Amino acid sequence: RRVSLSPEQPKSGTVNATELYQQRKGAGEVVLTYNPHDLAEDDRSQQTFSEPRCKISSSEFTSTNVAQPYRHMNTTIEEKARFLDSHLLEVGEVLKERYGLGEEMEGEDASGQNSVAALEAVGIPRQEPVCCIGRICNEAQEGRMNATSILLEGSRDQSGGTRIKLDLSHLKTNKTPFSLFPGQIVAVEGLNPSGRTMVAHRICEGAPPSTMDTTASDLLKFHHEEEYQGGKPLKLISVAGPYATVDGLDYQPLLDFMHRVQAEKPDVVVMTGPFVDMRQESMRSGLTTVENEDGTETTISFEAFFADQISALFEEFFADNDVPTQFVLVPSVDD
Repeated sequence: RRVSLSPEQPKSGTVNATELYQQRKGAGEVVLTYNPHDLAEDDRSQQTFSEPRCKISSSEFTSTNVAQPYRHMNTTIEEKARFLDSHLLEVGEVLKERYGLGEEMEGEDASGQNSVAALEAVGIPRQEPVCCIGRICNEAQEGRMNATSILLEGSRDQSGGTRIKLDLSHLKTNKTPFSLFPGQIVAVEGLNPSGRTMVAHRICEGAPPSTMDTTASDLLKFHHEEEYQGGKPLKLISVAGPYATVDGLDYQPLLDFMHRVQAEKPDVVVMTGPFVDMRQESMRSGLTTVENEDGTETTISFEAFFADQISALFEEFFADNDVPTQFVLVPSVDD
């Protein structure tokens, strides 16, 4: 089915979400501009491009989590546990490097702060202070985590997956700031004389990746020299779904966005889902229908609906427009 990029006129009758969308105010209004005085003018409305000005490559960022074809939503409990344990060990190594964990140090380090105690597996009773690396868990199966329901889970390799209670009363008494959430991987220094409850004296949380080290001269060269994008700045647009109104499947918001892309001609458009939103009324009921040329309607699968509504729109876009735009589609858990 051929999808038209021409804007549709509002239909008469009862006002629904689609008509409310078409009657919205402030469409296309710029809400905030960052550093406006340094923005270079880049009007592309009258420009033509023979080919894209940049290349998109995923080779450097390809995850090793999925190395072969697999059945979606068919991951076994053992596979999930193995991945979580692998992630715990990986982040644990980063924490060791950042905070100097595992090094034999006494007294104070060069920064004047007390060094972290020796590393120990989670759940091993010790009379002296120790440091354990583990994942924060919620003891309650349901509900929000609170100060009395926090557990520390060790890795299967080093601690056999042992979980112990985490007592934060010492941190609260000393007014030591901390922030914890389920799934967070931390290094906790404290006392664990019983092997079942650890009284936390210090929490080492967060191990962000190192910052980019591109020099200012390289950035200037990339943005202004002819060998990179003809000396013109890179233009990127990011947009998030859903792309249809709550009670319609005509995808008018997506059509409006594509008109904006036609006018601005960005180099890259990053679109995150959901594209076929499972929360949409028609999707929940399974009534995904398309209109045939003779006016009749046919119920189709979600995959066919995506091909009919989304893929066909992109095909129409590239067939009728000479633009340099490349699209990156990122699915959502609600697709």
